[in-house]
Amino acid sequence: MNSFVQYLDHLIKEFLAIYRALEISGPPAGQDHIREVQAKLLSLGNNNPPIRQKSPEEKPVCRYLDAVRCEGNRYSEICDIFKNIVPILKWEYGYTSMPEHLYDMYSYTEVIGPQGNIYVEDIVMGFVLLAPCCLYPEHNHPGIEESYLCLSGNVTQNDNEELSPGGYLYNSPGKTHRLSVAPDTPCLLAYSWLAEPAVLKNYSMSLL
Repeated sequence: MNSFVQYLDHLIKEFLAIYRALEISGPPAGQDHIREVQAKLLSLGNNNPPIRQKSPEEKPVCRYLDAVRCEGNRYSEICDIFKNIVPILKWEYGYTSMPEHLYDMYSYTEVIGPQGNIYVEDIVMGFVLLAPCCLYPEHNHPGIEESYLCLSGNVTQNDNEELSPGGYLYNSPGKTHRLSVAPDTPCLLAYSWLAEPAVLKNYSMSLL
């Protein structure tokens, strides 16, 4: 477990570096979100958060993990860390009811957060894996600010917001969105959620 703890510590530092770079590059939306994610990660890195050993679990979409390619984009270091911690990750669906096709096409893993490998109450960060041609239906997250980093693959949100490797996307609280993945490769996203601790701790997801 000690080597995984080192990878998790490195993950915090790399996420912090990415969000600092995003503030400098000045994406058009979510600057307050970017700065707050930085502040949470900085506090996290300085306070030796508890590390929990969760029971690893795969979902069918994990068959695409070997096809994830992140070389050559600005998130490649995060992707390398991700691949090193795959053995300790618990992949989940997060829905009590969802379309049958999603069971083979989607899953997420919370790494930082109330249910994460790194325990913290006021931010959630993790990864979403989407299969080629995945159509992720409309959903929203009331009270939660969300950002995506595209590590690998290509995905379109709401038919007009395209994300390619190295891309960033911000969703304001409650924004309805759907995702569609290109047919050639799977898509790996890193996500960040910001909300009040009570919202993050008790959150349950539902599709519209």
